[in-house]
Amino acid sequence: MRFVYDLTVPADTAAKDPEMVNISLVRGTLTNVGIWFRAGPHNQVSVVVLDKILQIVPSAVGTAMTGNDVHYKVPMDYELDNIIHELTLSGWSPDTGYEHKVTFFFDVTPLDLSEKEAIQELLTLLVPKGR
Repeated sequence: MRFVYDLTVPADTAAKDPEMVNISLVRGTLTNVGIWFRAGPHNQVSVVVLDKILQIVPSAVGTAMTGNDVHYKVPMDYELDNIIHELTLSGWSPDTGYEHKVTFFFDVTPLDLSEKEAIQELLTLLVPKGR
């Protein structure tokens, strides 16, 4: 199953104070991460994906993904062990004059559940009771 999330990085966001968004994925195996930089940031926007404090994309700590009008595909074999597994998208863009949106794609093979059951489990946990 594919999950798609956007991270909007405000103009002139410092690396020491990045824009961060927590995202939710279902329990299973993360098989692919895609990162799409639209045209415009000219390699001045940097992003990483974190699992708590562990940087998982790119895997080398101290590096980041940058781009301009490019879509990266990062094959993975990463276990997501919680019923709802949270990752953090983090981005910064020092010395830029505009905000930039970066889109992330996460392909997950659910653990012991069909895709329909995994979506139902995720929605049951995310949506407050009575709504």
